[in-house]
Amino acid sequence: MDITLTQFVIHNVRKDTEEPEKADELLDLEDEDIRGLAEEVVSLFWKKANISYGRFTNTNELFPSQLRGQVIVETPTLTLADDEFFALSKETTDKIHDEMKSTSGTGGYVAYLGYVKAHTTYYMAALIKNTSAFEIINLKPEKGFKVDTSKLHQAININIPNMLSYFNQHSEESSQVKNFIGLLSKTAEPTDYFRNAFASRSFVDNATASENAPKIVRKMLVQVGLPHDKAKQASYDVADYLIENNGKTVTLEKINDIANSYLAPEHSDKLDYLLEYVKTSDKEVPTSFRARSSSIVSLRKVSYSSKRWSVDIHKDLIGKEGDQNNSNFKYNSENCSLTINNLPDELKEQLDNIFNPPDESIED
Repeated sequence: MDITLTQFVIHNVRKDTEEPEKADELLDLEDEDIRGLAEEVVSLFWKKANISYGRFTNTNELFPSQLRGQVIVETPTLTLADDEFFALSKETTDKIHDEMKSTSGTGGYVAYLGYVKAHTTYYMAALIKNTSAFEIINLKPEKGFKVDTSKLHQAININIPNMLSYFNQHSEESSQVKNFIGLLSKTAEPTDYFRNAFASRSFVDNATASENAPKIVRKMLVQVGLPHDKAKQASYDVADYLIENNGKTVTLEKINDIANSYLAPEHSDKLDYLLEYVKTSDKEVPTSFRARSSSIVSLRKVSYSSKRWSVDIHKDLIGKEGDQNNSNFKYNSENCSLTINNLPDELKEQLDNIFNPPDESIED
C-alpha cells in the first residue's frame, strides 16, 4: 500500500485501571518493526469491509475542536506537529477511558497514526489487542509480531482535507458536504464509547447508499480495465439485487461478490478491490444498509408515462440503431425514434387486431 507515515504512538486503555497507561513519546518510525506494525494497521483498515461513514456530532467537543485548531492549514500535507499530535492522542485516550467506564467494553491498545495516502492526509485511531500472533510490551511492538486481522476491533479514520472543507462551510451548507470519517467496528464489540470519545457517528442514509452502489461498481470495473458494456451490466446486476431486496438489509459483501464475478478470471488480481475502492470514492456505500428501490429504479429502467401511453424498459434491452447487437429496442437519436424488435406473440396479435380485426369484433 502506497502510504507515507508521519506519526505513530500507542496508549493502553483497560477497564480495570484508574487511569490509562500512556506512552512517554512518539514511536520511532525509522525502526523497521515499529513501522511495520503501523503499516499493517493502516493496511488492515483499508482492506476491511465493515466500514461506515460519518461526521462529527459536535464540533465543539475535545477531539474535533483540538484537531481543527491544531491542523497546520498552510502546509500542503495538513499534518499535525509532533508535539500537537502526541498531546491530542493522550487527551483523547483519557476521553476513551472515561467513556468506557459505564459500558461492557474492556479496552485495549489504541494506536494513533498520522499518514498520507494518495496525496491525502489522514488521522487514524485504531483499537488493537495482544494476541499470540503479536505482542506489545511497554507500549512498543516486539520483534516478530504479526497483526491478527480479526483483532482490529474499532477504528476511526479522518480525511483531513474533507474535514476542513466541512468546517469551512456555512451552517446551511454543511449538510451537503460529504462524509469525512471512516468508522470500523467489530461485530458484538461495544462501539458507542469509542465513537463518543471522538464525537463521531455514522451518516449515510439508505436512499443515498442505494443510489451509490451500482454507480461505484461500474466506475471501479471500468478503472481496472473492464469494457464499458460489462461494467454497465455489473451495475445492472447490483441494481437488481437492491430492487429484489427492497426494504431489506443488503450488504457491501454481496455487492463485492457481484463485482468479483465480473473480475474473474481475467482480473483475478483485483478480486475484493471494491472493498478498498469504496473507501476512496465520493460515492459512499456502508457495510450494510436498507435497500431503497425508489432511489435506483431510474438507474435500471427507462420510464415515461403520459395520459395516453407509457413505457417502462430495462436499460440492458436498449441498443443504438446501427449497432451490431440483438437488442429488443433500438434508439435513434437523429430522428428521435425507438424501434421495437422481436415482438412477443401476444403483443403482435393485439397490434394485428387493430388493423385486421376479427369479424366478430366489428360493430354493425
